[in-house]
Amino acid sequence: PENPSQEVWDAKYFTFEGTTLTGFSELGQEKFKEDKEVVIPEKTIDGKIIDSIGHRAFNLDSFGEDGIKSLKLPETIKSIGSMAFRNNNIVDLELPDSVEELGSGAFASNRDLETLKLSNSLKIIPNGAFSFSKIEKLVIPEGVIEIGDSAFSENKSLADLTISTTVEK
Repeated sequence: PENPSQEVWDAKYFTFEGTTLTGFSELGQEKFKEDKEVVIPEKTIDGKIIDSIGHRAFNLDSFGEDGIKSLKLPETIKSIGSMAFRNNNIVDLELPDSVEELGSGAFASNRDLETLKLSNSLKIIPNGAFSFSKIEKLVIPEGVIEIGDSAFSENKSLADLTISTTVEK
């Protein structure tokens, strides 16, 4: 294609293990140089439904300006692995209600993260999941029973927090 950044993010831009998305393919790495607005597809190259994002799938070793700026997840994703999107540049994040499980540090050090809508299917928000962000307003949805250590640590902008009655610890 003349301009890969104009193409939609389809399965050829990613790598998979079964139904788990594990990161960018070589084509995806090339596209990502120009297009930081990542849309995760619903199906793998061979048509299987993508139901999880692997551990460290899009983890960057250090925080800079070269990370994912926007992320759209399909309603098929049930779990997101530990440090899957650590050190990226996501500003607004909406976790679809299909997401039931997050790994520790899944979105840690997204230092530009300002708005976060959590999945209504989450039971546990794990350790460090959204640490080092700029979230200003946060609603912990009904159904969450546990918030892990440092889940929202170093969110110095957090001014409006609503915690559901289901949270036990």
